[in-house]
Amino acid sequence: MNDTPEPCDEKSDLAIPFENLATPQCRIQKGYEWTFRKMKDEGVVCVKQETWRDLVKLHLNARLRQGRAEVTTKADRKVLMHFLWFLERQQVERPSNLARQHLESWEDYLENDYRSRHKGLLITSVTRYGWTSSVLLFVGFLVHTDRLVIDPRVGFDRSRLKRNSNRMIPTAEEVDIFLETIQGPEPVIIRDRAIFELLYSTGLRRGELCRLDLYDVDVTAFRVTIRQGKGGFDRVVPLGRTVATFLRSYLVDVRHYWWQPKAGDALFVTEPGNRLTGATVGRRCLFWARETRIPHITPHRLRHACATHMLRAGADIRHVQVLLGHQVITTTQQYTHRANPDLKDTHRRSHPRGS
Repeated sequence: MNDTPEPCDEKSDLAIPFENLATPQCRIQKGYEWTFRKMKDEGVVCVKQETWRDLVKLHLNARLRQGRAEVTTKADRKVLMHFLWFLERQQVERPSNLARQHLESWEDYLENDYRSRHKGLLITSVTRYGWTSSVLLFVGFLVHTDRLVIDPRVGFDRSRLKRNSNRMIPTAEEVDIFLETIQGPEPVIIRDRAIFELLYSTGLRRGELCRLDLYDVDVTAFRVTIRQGKGGFDRVVPLGRTVATFLRSYLVDVRHYWWQPKAGDALFVTEPGNRLTGATVGRRCLFWARETRIPHITPHRLRHACATHMLRAGADIRHVQVLLGHQVITTTQQYTHRANPDLKDTHRRSHPRGS
C-alpha cells in the first residue's frame, strides 16, 4: 500500500498532513483568508480557495438559517453583488485587503455617484442606509468566521448612515384625503380602496399584504392572521369595521370575477388573475398619491402613519409593537418622538417640577 498521500491540485488546493490537524474538518489560514477543508481517505485535507462569491453565498445561507426571509436575502444578494463589483474596481482581491477606507469609499460612491437604474436619480438616504447595513453585516460575517483578522468596521463613521427620522409621515388628514380619493365603481378602484384601507388600518408590510390568503382574513370576527411575517413569526391583528366593509365589497364584486386557479388562495389578485405583487401595490399607491397631490404617501409610510397616529391618540406602545410585528420594543420606540412633538412643552406645563 502506498503511504504517500495523493497530492492536491497545485493551483487551487492545499495539502496538509492529517497528523497536523486538530480535527478532520478544520480551518486553515492562508495569509489572512480562512477556508474550510475536507479530509480525504488518504489522510490529507484539501480545499478549494474561497472566492468573494463563495463567501457571499456562505453568508446568505447563514442568514437564511437564522430565519432571514428569502425575499430579503435576495435583496441582500443584489446589494452584495454590486459591492463585489465595487471592490473589483478598488482592486480588493481578497478579504485580507479589505480596510475601513474601502467602506468609506463605498458610502461616498452611493451618496455621490450611484444612480438608480430606472430613474437615473441618486438613491435616497434610507436606501443608502439599507445597502451599507447589508455590506456591514457581510463584513461582520467575515470577521466572526475568522476570515478577517482586522475588523474594518472599527472607526467607520456611521453617523451619515443614520436613518432620516424626520422623513415626512402623512398626517391623519392627508391619509383621509388619500383614501377618500379612491372612489368609483371600477373593479380596480374597489380593490385599491380595500388594499390601502387595510395597510393603514393594520400597519401591514407590503410583502405581508401580498402574501395574505383568503382564509387569513375573517371579516365577521374582524381579525387578520399574518403568517410568516418578518423573522418568520405569525401574528393576529384586529380588523377595523371600516376596512372590513371595503374588503367585503372587494370579495363580492371583484375577486369573485378576477380570480384564476393560478392565483391559488391569494386574497388580492390582479385583473389577469395573478396574485398581487409588491410592485403593483407600489405603482397603484404612486398613482393615487399623484392624484391627491400628496407625493410622500407610500405603502410603508402608511404603516408608519398607522403607528404614529395610534400613539398620538394614546395607544399603549406595547400594543402597537404587537400590531406592527416588532420583535423588540426599541424598534417601536422610534415612533414615539413623532407621536409627541410637543413632549417637552407638555412636560413643562403639566409636571409639578417641569418649570
